[in-house]
Amino acid sequence: MPLPSSHELVQAIANWMGPARWHLGEATDFTPDGYTTLYSGKEGAIIWLAVRDGETNYNVPLVLIPRSNAEGPGADSDAPTPVGNTAEYKIFDAAEHQLGQRTLLGLLNATITPKSPETFTLTGAPLHPVHAGIRSAHKLTSEQSNTSVIYELDDSTKLILKIFRVLVPGHNPDVELQQALDGTGSVPAQRGSVSLAWDQPSLKVCEAPGRRRADVVVVQEFLDGAKDAWQVMQAHLSETDGTLGTTEESIRALGDLTRRIHMELATAFPPIPASQFRRAAIESSWRARGRHALNLVPSLRAHEAAIDEAFSAAAALPWPDLQRIHGDYHLGQVLEVPGRGWFALDFEGEPLRPMEERTGVDLALRDVAGMLRSFDYAAGAAELAGGDARAVHAWAQAAEEAFLAGYGELDADQGMLLRALMIDKALYEVAYEAAERPSWLRVPVSGVERILSHVS
Repeated sequence: MPLPSSHELVQAIANWMGPARWHLGEATDFTPDGYTTLYSGKEGAIIWLAVRDGETNYNVPLVLIPRSNAEGPGADSDAPTPVGNTAEYKIFDAAEHQLGQRTLLGLLNATITPKSPETFTLTGAPLHPVHAGIRSAHKLTSEQSNTSVIYELDDSTKLILKIFRVLVPGHNPDVELQQALDGTGSVPAQRGSVSLAWDQPSLKVCEAPGRRRADVVVVQEFLDGAKDAWQVMQAHLSETDGTLGTTEESIRALGDLTRRIHMELATAFPPIPASQFRRAAIESSWRARGRHALNLVPSLRAHEAAIDEAFSAAAALPWPDLQRIHGDYHLGQVLEVPGRGWFALDFEGEPLRPMEERTGVDLALRDVAGMLRSFDYAAGAAELAGGDARAVHAWAQAAEEAFLAGYGELDADQGMLLRALMIDKALYEVAYEAAERPSWLRVPVSGVERILSHVS
């Protein structure tokens, strides 16, 4: 039985793709932009489909099961809900279907070569090959920009496979940086990755010359029993009297982890001097985000002069070298593992930023600012949930001090630079909440005011 064309597949899954959490835009002008058959047999077929919507390409691996297998006696009663149908096939998200889950993990040790000009090559790059069989697998349902599958293997190993839904040329920092940090004890052990390569004109994805490949999958250790730091801190905030109590040592350790990551990344990717051009670009981005936030929340214009003064003072300072950083560092990006301490993850950076920015150098203190703002956000969330405002914000101040004690002493110039970065982050949060979650707007607005009160 012939497989559907790529156009038929796109038409069949359009109603599923449109509202999918990983679909970034509101447009739904979906068109196929290449495909490769990963597997085809009596039980069904696995297709890796690239779908274009506007200027964005998406990775959409699919399972196609013949209707004769999917319906009637002998059909798999545990099969997930189809994401589309054609006359001959039921279509499933490969991350949800058993056949797809098995095939996706198998890509780590395989190379799928193109069979026509419209197809592309998928190549696995195993750091530590996976040989054990799959005991069970399930798709995570809490993610937004990517899709992950959790596997338990026959040897009791647990792995997590992440599909990067947006197809972007080049090395994904979540692959590149975690490979550089592999074995340091600061990140989950990486098992390998899968890249997609194409020749012109198969994919119309925007690319730099010579960059006709993209990381599309990464596989790493699944940290069983781990809790993200947001959950850990919210539990303590629900009963805090304003002091850190037993969390002080843990927060210091989180600061130490952050310093070690920065040192390890600086060893793997040599830093570069902060040239006037790069400094001007960073300062310009601060001011652009500030203008945007103040336009959305006019009440903040009372602080415009203080914000401008903080940015100008930081811009006039001597700057440290720029280096590779996490790029989207907050409490939700670190896990506390019983008996093993803290691990950082999700080095992909802010998904909506261009890949050139996410793979470029930046101030290491931007990660520090992100985490300090996250402590304040945790306190703001606890207050919104009915917590005592004085107690939760005293906790946040103490958490900031403990984290910085673990990270290492900052001199006066670094302190002023950190404050500017925290203001920038808080103004970004203001714009986000004003657009997406107005009921939370007071959290970053009050954060801006608290930070400014400490700017000399």
